[in-house]
Amino acid sequence: MAVTLLLREPAASRVGASALTLPVPTEGTLLALLAELAARYPRLGSLDDLLAKYEPFINDVHVEPGDVVRAPVRDGDTVLLLSAVSGG
Repeated sequence: MAVTLLLREPAASRVGASALTLPVPTEGTLLALLAELAARYPRLGSLDDLLAKYEPFINDVHVEPGDVVRAPVRDGDTVLLLSAVSGG
């Protein structure tokens, strides 16, 4: 069972790929998947860094920051990480 993780810049450059395949975490949550990503690719920063710098989407649906802890990830899902944008 696996999840496809799509990365855009700057994350893609930090891991050397724009797409990764990761196993579905035992906990089955987006938070657990992002923790695994941070552990495998330390150049991305800590889990807290990922949560602060990237906006996650599961199957093209934006996951709000408060929902990351319980958002489920399942076999065959596609998770996209977009760099968070701030403006003024």
